[in-house]
Amino acid sequence: MVDVTQIGTDEGVAQSGRADVVNCLLIPLKGEQVLLPNTTVAEVVSYDKPEPTQDGPEWFLGMVNWRDYRVPVFSFEAAIGGKVAAPTSRSRIVVLNTLNGNARLPYIGLLSQGIPHLQVVGMNAIMPNNDISVPSPTVASYALLGNQPVMVPNIDDLEARLLRLLSS
Repeated sequence: MVDVTQIGTDEGVAQSGRADVVNCLLIPLKGEQVLLPNTTVAEVVSYDKPEPTQDGPEWFLGMVNWRDYRVPVFSFEAAIGGKVAAPTSRSRIVVLNTLNGNARLPYIGLLSQGIPHLQVVGMNAIMPNNDISVPSPTVASYALLGNQPVMVPNIDDLEARLLRLLSS
């Protein structure tokens, strides 16, 4: 069952076509959560151990097959300077659309530590979290969704990092 939470909408009801509401996914990591608009997510799939590559950085977990594509999978925690969290029975791979239309890398996979949740976000419910400095160009910003801290990733930075890695 998917958890759908509506925050910051008039009377708790999201109306389609409203510019002040964005459908998002909250993606659990170890101790933190990532917030992404649904349009960046191609699919959430069961965890399948990525096929490792030689001499890659710790944050690059390897490649998985998804819909006739070879998708690079990364650990967001490690990409921003933390440690790779060990996958659990609840782990998933969130397949993300890249944003620059590069045919060599149309998708990237983010290791999730749990099942992502649908989240309808009202624009008045998300605020910058200025108490946390951005540790890496891989984080676009920190925010508060209601009282819950979330990270907004920089997909362009992740895409560029993976393209450099896969081209070498």
